[in-house]
Amino acid sequence: KARLAGLDPRLEQAAMDLYDNEWQTFWKVTFPLGLPGILSAELGDFDAAEQLFLEGIALARDLGNLPLKAIIFNNLGVTNRQRGAYEEARQHLTEALDRWRALGDESSVARTLTNLASIAASLGDVDRCRTLNDEALTIFALRGDAASVAVTLQSMGDTCRASRQFDQ
Repeated sequence: KARLAGLDPRLEQAAMDLYDNEWQTFWKVTFPLGLPGILSAELGDFDAAEQLFLEGIALARDLGNLPLKAIIFNNLGVTNRQRGAYEEARQHLTEALDRWRALGDESSVARTLTNLASIAASLGDVDRCRTLNDEALTIFALRGDAASVAVTLQSMGDTCRASRQFDQ
């Protein structure tokens, strides 16, 4: 069975036995091994990045680590958005969103909503883009995250300008 960066299953088990919780395993083992996928995406090798992220999902599933799955689905979505595979990106980001909601991580829910809004804008679905951004804005405002409110409003303005919807 494929493993993130060729990770031996015995290493996974050893990491789980060594560290007190899943987060320690994630930060000390999984994240460093997932870094090649992130770097591949940044360097434009989207196929390699996608393969590494898919292997990471298998590892997260084996570890039963829901936050890690959400992070990797988010990374897959962003990678697919960068390469223009918007439908795949939407599917992966929706998977991430469902997991963030299940975990009750409102900040991550809002960030994922803005990523989904960006995809909607790229597909020309301005109404869906606005709905997703409105939900994200509500979360950011309730959390007192003024910087994220400002960035989201800027994105909404850019979308309106690009679609020539100035009256809204």
